[in-house]
Amino acid sequence: RIAAVRRAFGDEALVCYAVKANSNLGLLRRVHQRGAGFDLVSGGELERLRAAGLPTRSAVFAGVGKESWEIEAAVAAGILFFNVESPHELPLLAAAGQRAGQRVPVALRLNPDVDAGTHAYISTAKKDNKFGVALERAGEVVAAIVANPWLRLCGYHVHLGSQLRRVEPYVQ
Repeated sequence: RIAAVRRAFGDEALVCYAVKANSNLGLLRRVHQRGAGFDLVSGGELERLRAAGLPTRSAVFAGVGKESWEIEAAVAAGILFFNVESPHELPLLAAAGQRAGQRVPVALRLNPDVDAGTHAYISTAKKDNKFGVALERAGEVVAAIVANPWLRLCGYHVHLGSQLRRVEPYVQ
């Protein structure tokens, strides 16, 4: 499957495996051997990569409610970037960067207000969901990131949800 995704998006794309799906150390090593990076949502998942002896430079850290210790550990581990879910994370990320003496790379997660037709309990892209920054607020959050000397904007992230069965939400 990793090879199929890579063919679809090209050799330059970083394909990331969600560690929350299965954090078995042998599986993580095998995924890494296939050239994939990792999508983390907790400090515990970062520790799973370390326990497997895997590099963290191709890991991205997503998830709402990141704790200070998780951010500090991920900055120290040299992850690729953090997905910023809300502007409330910016001071924590900037403080971790300042303590480490380095700029923290961040990608802003946007909430496009798209109903992907998934079950209400797993919906992630509608304006009343807790995930991402509304498009109408994105400019001010980008300005705050760019103005902060300890943050570096490196991209944008959108996740319409899981178990999509139609292409229309992507088109929308």
